[in-house]
Amino acid sequence: MKKLLLILLCFPMIGFGQQTYVPDDNFENYLETHTAWGMLVPMGDPNSMGDGTMNDYVTTTNINTITDLNIAGNGSYNISDLTG
Repeated sequence: MKKLLLILLCFPMIGFGQQTYVPDDNFENYLETHTAWGMLVPMGDPNSMGDGTMNDYVTTTNINTITDLNIAGNGSYNISDLTG
């Protein structure tokens, strides 16, 4: 009975690791409007790195395999924090 209770209490925690917090709105906007290959896409596009809304979170599975990210562009992104 104790094992079942422990499993039931831990089960909701499985759903909490699916999003990554991105505090910089400009960085989140970049992730929401670009693919992993750097192509510009509209917000909400299924190929973007974001979750489709500006809510300080992006879907972890969209960004967890990215090892390089070139955001240099023309400097108009005004990103100050790459936390996420």
